[in-house]
Amino acid sequence: MAQARQALSEGNRGYALMLLREAHDGAPKDSAAAVLLARVLLAQGHPMAAIEMLAAHLALNPRSAEAARKLSDILASVTPVNFSRVNNAGLAAALRLDRVTADPIARAAGLLLAERGEAAAFSSGTDEAALLIALLEAAPVREPALESWLVAYRRAALDSLSGLSAAPDEALLAAMARQIWLNEGVWPVAEAERKAVDRLDPADPAQRLIMALYLPADRWRPAEDGDGGGLPKALAGLAADIGRERHEMARADADLGPAIRAADETGDAVAAQYEANPYPRWSWVQPPLAGAVRAFLDRIAGPSAGPSAGPSAASAQPAGGWARGPLRVLIAGCGTGQEAVQAALAYAPNARLLAFDFSRASLRYAAMKARRHRLDTVRFRQADILDLPAIEPPFEPPFDEPADLIECIGVLHHMADPFAGWRILLDRLRPGGLMYVGLYSATARRGLTALRDRLAGAGVDPADPDAIRAVRARILARPEIDFERALADSADFFTLSEVRDLLFNAHERPLSLEAIGAFLKDEGLEFLHMDIRPHIAEAFAAAQGGSAVLDLEAWAAFERDNPDTFDGMYLFWVRKPG
Repeated sequence: MAQARQALSEGNRGYALMLLREAHDGAPKDSAAAVLLARVLLAQGHPMAAIEMLAAHLALNPRSAEAARKLSDILASVTPVNFSRVNNAGLAAALRLDRVTADPIARAAGLLLAERGEAAAFSSGTDEAALLIALLEAAPVREPALESWLVAYRRAALDSLSGLSAAPDEALLAAMARQIWLNEGVWPVAEAERKAVDRLDPADPAQRLIMALYLPADRWRPAEDGDGGGLPKALAGLAADIGRERHEMARADADLGPAIRAADETGDAVAAQYEANPYPRWSWVQPPLAGAVRAFLDRIAGPSAGPSAGPSAASAQPAGGWARGPLRVLIAGCGTGQEAVQAALAYAPNARLLAFDFSRASLRYAAMKARRHRLDTVRFRQADILDLPAIEPPFEPPFDEPADLIECIGVLHHMADPFAGWRILLDRLRPGGLMYVGLYSATARRGLTALRDRLAGAGVDPADPDAIRAVRARILARPEIDFERALADSADFFTLSEVRDLLFNAHERPLSLEAIGAFLKDEGLEFLHMDIRPHIAEAFAAAQGGSAVLDLEAWAAFERDNPDTFDGMYLFWVRKPG
């Protein structure tokens, strides 16, 4: 290992790779060697080799969280195209581990199972069956073919109560019940199934297990003060986990500050949506490489940032610099807390954060997740951006003073006037402070906007879960336009809150780079960095020139030629004048 690290420090990746392969072959249970080998394989342009090696390593070392986290990191940016050499048991082991971001691994597991076929996935005792159960218990299934098999299996399980089909596998049913909790009951339900489920007797354990495949937890889970009569052993763990999560969220409520209402009609509508369907529900955030995000801030905003630094860059820094100095951070519109937890981990150790939102249900979820991550550097408060000017100070110390850094991702475009909300936040940012902003692109969301208009014209009730399920089922089964066909590949189409947020959002106003550029000019904000995937950055440099990366007009021209560039959202950093 020491020789390999020395070779890497000298830039000799080929020699390091040879040494690491030898070290891993000689000590196959050494997780540190496996992770370092994966990093070198990635650097050499062999992501599939890294995936296959880590999966094989996890099959031998099923408790290696270090290897599982690295596998998750790789799969978050690389989608395997061939699973013939990917070890099923290794993927299953990674999905069973706590404190690992499961979604990228789950997506790969779903693709693998779809490739291996329905018979293998549902044959008890196979590696594929074990992987299926691990997937169902870890994260929402995001593979339409696999979902359709599971929906059919659920119908067969319901029919088995009447002797119309063979008895199902109880362990698989229990895993499916957990999946229904994770995906918020998004799978389609036929009317005949609905009527049959309504007739089931919860006092019968076998029938109650089937009920858990169709109904919200309140319909099958014992009351907190109940005796649990009729609850099958297969559901005991899930029932306990649901109870624990609800207890933790209720306990968190006391620390969120006074309850408020949104400040305007648009905010009322948006808050009502997220009270009913907090979004997103998420599992775990893995910490980034220590110091990496702070070093990035220093690179784009420090005194050595190059042309963007300007003469005031040094004085605009916090004491100790962006890389190591203390930071006071606001997370505006934090929702369910994923961004806040990511930020707390990224800016650690010398940072204090306050995250606020106007949805109390979302905040309860956020505070519960932060506590599970053992974070004591972030506070959560209920507040509306529009109310901040009327409250002086709006928050308790140290957040009574302007922030060094504000993050506002996916929020402003849900306001009646995004730029009015942005100005209010700028008033809470100190001179020379940084802001990380995420806004939907009107160009990239043109297909979604057209689909939403069609759904609104059809009179679909966006607050009706049955209506949401029906629209989703129709799109998956019989897509009518190209954009609908693309939704099956979307990452946001496999839980009920995802579908509501995507197709039935209470208010959304996507923006253009031209409008954003005009606002930056009016407010004197300095554009520092466009956060974009590497292959897009390379295409932009080829089309516009590497020196144009800080030119929003060049980015706008690039988007006109490549309209799906910002299919997630515009993500960028700006600096307030100092």
